[in-house]
Order: sequence, then structure tokens, then C-alpha cells
Amino acid sequence: MAFLVFDFETTGLQPGHHEPIQVAALLLDGDMDEVGVFESLIRPLRPEAASPEALAVNGRSLSDLAGEPHPVEVLGKFVDFACAAGEPVVMVGHNVGFDLEFLRREEATYGLALPRHDGAIDTCSLARVHLEALGAIANSRLATVAAHYGIGFQAHDALGDVRATARILEKFKGEAPVLVNRAIDGTLLSGLLADAEAAQPGSPFVASVSGQYSQKGWLSPKQISALVRITAEEAAGDRRDAVAMRS
Repeated sequence: MAFLVFDFETTGLQPGHHEPIQVAALLLDGDMDEVGVFESLIRPLRPEAASPEALAVNGRSLSDLAGEPHPVEVLGKFVDFACAAGEPVVMVGHNVGFDLEFLRREEATYGLALPRHDGAIDTCSLARVHLEALGAIANSRLATVAAHYGIGFQAHDALGDVRATARILEKFKGEAPVLVNRAIDGTLLSGLLADAEAAQPGSPFVASVSGQYSQKGWLSPKQISALVRITAEEAAGDRRDAVAMRS
């Protein structure tokens, strides 16, 4: 299994209207060893659509980017880089849905093909379930999760973001491999709901949250925290019962 950790910096938050101005990616093998790195700035073709706030966050100006390569050149090389793994990759990012949506829009615009991939991992969602829900961190922003693990990085630089994300994923693989596997399979939240239903059969709260998830496909951070606590309390009770039986 290979992992492609990637990140776009963009001229704004609306795929199709705003454009990527930087892309970076790390190709990792199944042991999380780095086997390749890709990074490039990208020339925006619709500079008039750029958000000044987004450019300021990224520390870029339109004049800085005017001489950079055309998007189709950069994104074509990005796809080739991803395919160098020789197998479908697991796409990884912090808020990976945002980056995948930009990639899909650019694919449609320029006739590119998405890298062959076998699932996706959103380290932000993993952090919300694994850390934030139990109060280990105040929020699941990349900088907050990185600080929790003592990972220093340059924020809002695509290469800095992917290196931090890769190290966070390595931590998660060691601490919560079941959650990582569920993320790859797309069952992170449905699995959490199943755990909560098993811990509290017939719970009106769990049933209500499950119904919302079935209809809307998302859960709020507060709902996730409540579900994680339900399963954690059940697991703690099982451990107490096991200790009592041994005694």
C-alpha cells in the first residue's frame, strides 16, 4: 500500500472559481518511508478572481506567480508523480475533501486524469475522532494537531503542510490503526456509530444521530465527541469487569 500525501494552496475557497497556486506531495510506502517528493508553484490564469485574503495567508502576490508554469503542465507532472508508485495510492490530506475537489475541478478543466487511488484519509477527521473528541486538543486544525505531537512546520506552505500531515498520519497509524483503516475504507463515522450502538443498544441519542448521518452524511464535532465518549465508557467498563473477574 502506498500513500500520496498532498496539499494545494489556492487563490480562494471555491473550487471552479478559485485556482491552485501551489501543489506539493509526498509519496510514502506502506512503512511510511518517503520514496518521492513533488512541489511546484502554479500560475493562476484568472488572477482577477483571486482573493486578496487568500494570497495574504499564503504569502504570495500575483506578480510572484506570473512567471510560474501553466496549471496543465504542473498538474500533469503531479499525476505522473502519483502514478510512479506503480499501484493505486491512498490519497491523504488535512481536510482532504477540499484538495480532492480542487483536483477534480482541474481534471475537468484540463482533461487530466485523477491519480489512481484506493481510498482517502482525512487526517482532520481522524484527529477529531482520535484526539479532539476526548479533549486531548482544542480543535483539529493542522497547526493544533502538529503542536500536540511536537511537529514544527511552516503553515500555509504546501510542502510544509504535507510533511506535517505525513508525520501526523504516522502517529495515527501507531496509536489508532483501526481508525486509520476505517478512514481508508470510508467507514470512520459509520464505524463510530456502530460502536456506539453496540455500547448503548436502543439509545435514543445514538438512533437520532445515526438517522441524521444517514440523511446528511455528516456529524458535528459535539456529536462525534458524545459518540466517542459512549464507546470509551463502555470499553472502560469492560476493562473494570475483566479486572474484577481476575481478582
